[in-house]
Amino acid sequence: LRKLSAGTAKLLRGHEDTLEHLQVLRYAENQHYDAHRDYWDPREFPDVPRFRNQEGFWHMRHATLLWYLAAPDAGGETWFPRAHGGPIPYNEWMACDSRGAKVSPANATAVLFYNLRADGNID
Repeated sequence: LRKLSAGTAKLLRGHEDTLEHLQVLRYAENQHYDAHRDYWDPREFPDVPRFRNQEGFWHMRHATLLWYLAAPDAGGETWFPRAHGGPIPYNEWMACDSRGAKVSPANATAVLFYNLRADGNID
């Protein structure tokens, strides 16, 4: 995990002490991670205290880096429905259809995506 943390900091051109704790997942057959966003839209959650830090600012994940440590024999894609400028797929989070883009896992690879623009606004 230390090597992954160091590699993540290097790819993001940041410091390890500014990263969130790594989350390691291992899926059994037919398991999945529900589609979601790695930011909170204040228009959808205007008064939810758990999305704010101690200073009252929104806790936003600026970027997300997914490491694929082992590729499954089949499946395992990560779906990005808004790639290429698509709309948010409200009520269709499990669709995994042809909208956007899919990334297939390969051993020891990673995919980086930004959740916010450089100015801090939601992308």
